[in-house]
Amino acid sequence: MGSWNSDIDPFEKGGCPMCCGLRGHARLRKILYYELDKEYRSAKREAKRLGFLYKEACWYNFETQARHWNEPWHETNENTRLCMHSHKYGTRGTREVGVFDIYYYGIQSGAPPLPPEIVASELRVAQAYEKRLEEERFAPYDWAPGGRKYEQHRRECETAKILKC
Repeated sequence: MGSWNSDIDPFEKGGCPMCCGLRGHARLRKILYYELDKEYRSAKREAKRLGFLYKEACWYNFETQARHWNEPWHETNENTRLCMHSHKYGTRGTREVGVFDIYYYGIQSGAPPLPPEIVASELRVAQAYEKRLEEERFAPYDWAPGGRKYEQHRRECETAKILKC
């Protein structure tokens, strides 16, 4: 086997100078992929939950703002009861647990405003994170020697050509 900057490619015939043919990298790639995929699925659930919460916040905001509308809209009954829950999720052991604290429960005329922009900004961040993880969960395979992005990097990067990585 050669060193990283030698003329011999240690990965040419599937060998690796670090694991000496024990297939350690294959197990490591699987473990890393599993962890990244688990994080991706968690991010996807979080984005879905925030989407539902955003819809609830929009409806709640509509109810609190509609009380000031005039004709041709019907006046809102001031005694209508509203209930808005917050959603908190965590884990207990290996199970996921949800807690739904009450943000507001009472009559419509006393309901504090809840701008949906607060939840919308959280939803945008969660969706961006989910989208990034959708691609990055394959990084252990793509960037490992022989992977699609690794090979592309070797072909296109001038430093990699000089070092013969």
